[in-house]
Amino acid sequence: MTFAALKALLDQLTPEQLAAEVVWCGEDRGGKVHMLWIATEDWLGTEDGDCEPRSQLDADDAANASVIIPKGTPQLLVDP
Repeated sequence: MTFAALKALLDQLTPEQLAAEVVWCGEDRGGKVHMLWIATEDWLGTEDGDCEPRSQLDADDAANASVIIPKGTPQLLVDP
């Protein structure tokens, strides 16, 4: 699902439905969506398997890292 498809579905909801908390469910767990986060910078994969914001890495490490989350990427955060 894209955010455009999600928006199209949200546009069809009633005001009462739009006032409800956003929840998600999966096979093994579920819960509330806590926020919509939009990356304000690139997040890069590091050699130790972590993902760090570009501003937290030195220039050499950043130059050799792969972009995992591009700047501007929206994500729904489910854990507080």
